[in-house]
Amino acid sequence: ADLDPQLKGRKVSVIIWTTTPWTLPASMAVAFHPQFQYVVAADGDREAYILESRRYEPTLHETGLKAPTILARIPGSKLEHIRLRHPFLDGEVPGVLADYVTAEDGTGSVHTAPGHGREDYQTGVKYGLEIYCPVGEAGEFTEGLPEYKGKRVFDANEPIVELLKARETLVGPPGWLTHSYPHCWRCHNPIIFRASDQWFIDIDHSRLREVALEAIKKVRWSPEWGEERMANMLATRPDWCVSRQRVWGVPITIFYCEACAAPLLDAKVARPAIELFRREGADAWYTHPVEDLASPGAKCTECGETRLRKEKDILDVWFDSGSSHLAVLGRRPDLPWPSDLYLEGGDQYRGWFQSSLLLALGTRGSAPYQQVVTPGWVLDAEGRAMSKSLGTGIDPNEVIKTHGAEILRLWVASVDFREDVVMSPDILARLSEAYFKLRNTFRYCLSNLYDFDPERDCVGGDQLEEIDAWALVETSKVLEAVEAAYQEYAFHKVYRAVYDFATVSLSAFYFDILKDRLYTAPARSVRRRAAQSALYRIA
Repeated sequence: ADLDPQLKGRKVSVIIWTTTPWTLPASMAVAFHPQFQYVVAADGDREAYILESRRYEPTLHETGLKAPTILARIPGSKLEHIRLRHPFLDGEVPGVLADYVTAEDGTGSVHTAPGHGREDYQTGVKYGLEIYCPVGEAGEFTEGLPEYKGKRVFDANEPIVELLKARETLVGPPGWLTHSYPHCWRCHNPIIFRASDQWFIDIDHSRLREVALEAIKKVRWSPEWGEERMANMLATRPDWCVSRQRVWGVPITIFYCEACAAPLLDAKVARPAIELFRREGADAWYTHPVEDLASPGAKCTECGETRLRKEKDILDVWFDSGSSHLAVLGRRPDLPWPSDLYLEGGDQYRGWFQSSLLLALGTRGSAPYQQVVTPGWVLDAEGRAMSKSLGTGIDPNEVIKTHGAEILRLWVASVDFREDVVMSPDILARLSEAYFKLRNTFRYCLSNLYDFDPERDCVGGDQLEEIDAWALVETSKVLEAVEAAYQEYAFHKVYRAVYDFATVSLSAFYFDILKDRLYTAPARSVRRRAAQSALYRIA
């Protein structure tokens, strides 16, 4: 009735849709888009339903719901703070506003479970909702109604749908929908989102984000777009969650009060643990009792309790790898800090490159690397990423058996590794031909130097014929191009310059002209020695 006079005395419901019924027990609100227009429709004096205006007719069609009469039109902004009854639990939930609500599918109204999704969580924080998560680490409901308590989340979908039917809060028949859903990259099983207590590094504490954005400007990036990519990631990244729930790893050296569970955040408390780590390694956290790890007399600052327990979580493995420069560099004269070069795949902008940068800035105030070079991915002949599990990979050992190790090395050198590159049997076959052309070029040079002693037979520049001098000038140009390419890690340019020089300038032109002098001139003549001197310097 407060929404519109036409609704006075009428039961009004909001229709939401979900592909994860198991999240409904944790639903704390219903989200509406503040800029959408919503309609309230009904069939005569029956219950009225709130739907986004563009989703009104599609929803009626998909559910078979009869609500032909539009009673009111309400802006989404007016639906904030309305009170709604949960579909099968006691209690009410509020209406909230969120820009991520879409009108492309669904009903334009989204149930919000802050304990089961990032956007929902952020909305929950904004509106002060309970971050409720009744699902434990094993993916089972730890509390709730008997219909689903103790069940694994995906097994709970059907009982929860039956609950909706029993409470007469299910609109239309449930059905199957093909849609995108996150899966584990390793085992390919579906994953779930659940809120849990974690440790974070505040990325904006002490201007860490700003300092990082300035630091990357002093690094040489190859490809050059690497700087922009890193900058975009740093500018938009959330706080760094550094805790993980694993059986073993580098421990987080935090103690908790056994009485009130408050963490003891004074670094002095962990000094005995630090000394044990120096002598025994981080496994001391698992092999020693709390009494050996915490400072004598340590007590809770909240309640004064002296009984403590150890943190069970471990550090994010990216924290481990990100600190590798601290363990390796700056400890020996031949390994100075920072590193000359970090080399890894493009996925490490979010991983190793970034974690190393943040830890270095936090501990030493500057980046741990002077240059960062990033290779692309190896693709198959159809442009698909090579994968063992999909059977699209090419085993390097098979390449070596078929073509030899030199062909594999030549392929690596021939492609611009900074881009995604294609490898296929046809490409390797063509490279084999290129390899033999290069090999034959060197063989030609060496086979014509069998009687040449550079100490005795080399002639001066004034005795070279014009074509020999030209060949040496061209060789010098190629060397300059090769050195410049090496400086920018453009190995494919090295290959291209050497291959073109060998097959065009030398084999197709210079060597053809040399044949007369090498094969018909007297063995010790200046003309033949000049040709050999040029070949010696070229080879």
